Amino acid sequence: MNTNELDQLRRVVREAVFRAGRLRRDGRGSAADESLASELITAQAGLASGGTPDAASLVHQWRRDDEAAFALAVLISELVGERLHASPTPHRKLTVEQPELPPLPATSPTVAPPPGLADLLDGLFTEERPAKRGAP
Repeated sequence: MNTNELDQLRRVVREAVFRAGRLRRDGRGSAADESLASELITAQAGLASGGTPDAASLVHQWRRDDEAAFALAVLISELVGERLHASPTPHRKLTVEQPELPPLPATSPTVAPPPGLADLLDGLFTEERPAKRGAP
């Protein structure tokens, strides 16, 4: 079996596992199980006919990996959804008196580049850590 055929079967298994996961979330577990079993048997037969040794354990490993990936995707989706739909904190008007600015230097100071995504995420996690430490 060549690499393209193996990749195609891998995609078929992944799509079947994700489709079954969505069906289970919609409360249609028996339909999900039937569909998934049929697609996994087909993939296993394709691997075996291509000469792949121990096709059953390979399909089983793919299924476990894809079920874990689906669970992780669902978790991330729920966490992002909670963060987006969280009730916003009430805004207070804040008045700050503007201090007098010092005179400009003869040479302009160097400007730091805007923060990257990693810096922004690090800042978000740093803000959340103290709140989580007090949790039981």
